[in-house]
Amino acid sequence: MEIELRNVRKCFGDTEVLRGLNLRIASGQRVGLVGPNGSGKSTLVRLLLGLCSAEGDVRIAGKDPFRDHASLLTQIGYVPQIAPQLGAPVSEMVAAVCDLRGISVDSVSALCEELALDLRELRNRPLRNLSGGMKQKLLIALALASRSQLYVLDEPTASLDARSRDRFFRLYAKHASAATLILCSHRLEEVRHLVDHVLVLAEGRASYFGPVQEFLGERALSIIELVVDADASRQVLIDLGFCEGARSLWTATVRHGDKLGLLGRLNQQLGSHLVNLNVRELESIELPTAAATDSTPSQVPA
Repeated sequence: MEIELRNVRKCFGDTEVLRGLNLRIASGQRVGLVGPNGSGKSTLVRLLLGLCSAEGDVRIAGKDPFRDHASLLTQIGYVPQIAPQLGAPVSEMVAAVCDLRGISVDSVSALCEELALDLRELRNRPLRNLSGGMKQKLLIALALASRSQLYVLDEPTASLDARSRDRFFRLYAKHASAATLILCSHRLEEVRHLVDHVLVLAEGRASYFGPVQEFLGERALSIIELVVDADASRQVLIDLGFCEGARSLWTATVRHGDKLGLLGRLNQQLGSHLVNLNVRELESIELPTAAATDSTPSQVPA
């Protein structure tokens, strides 16, 4: 489903949350939506779900999500960051969603099973009494069972452990690879696995819209940790940006795009003096500061 926004403005009282947003997301494109708190991400999601209106033109597959709310929602799969605190039993909630979306309970149960969640064991428990991970798995199963053309996922793996996140990535690739995706996330793992483009919102404007690898090269951070022998030059390590910590452990934080270059210089200048080397990626993406929001967005129509 193609998404298009032209000169979209949204105010809450005297506060302008979206400021003339122009954007076109092609059908089948998978976009990571990132930005600091207050940048307009939640408002944009609410517009796409038809939960509020705005000045300007918002179109999903040529339809206005606010005016054509009922017809579009049958084609959208949504996973919120926080599950609704419903007192209804899981079986009743699942049956109601399946009835509204025209999907079978069996298909939801099968997806739950692939996420290591037994729907039969939970059927009589109130939804609000489930753990955060259980709720998230159930919401993911309900969304994927809908076979939607557009998915809006808000921090979908925030409550999942590493093994469950891997299962989710595999399931999404299997069941929704052709759908358009809007992913609200600052988690490196989610962005890297799920999207091909990134949209950065800052102060209600699009400060960047482009390929994910280009974005991660500037915003994803890695930590390089190393131990050297007694003959290694401290000054070389300091000049390369490393700081010495406890137990002679040296560390440096670098952007993804600079990581390989630094590792090459380490090997060249320290070589056999390296005793141990570890590279790990930070889980969160470095978000732009206000000073970085003046750059001209790429691929955003004027």
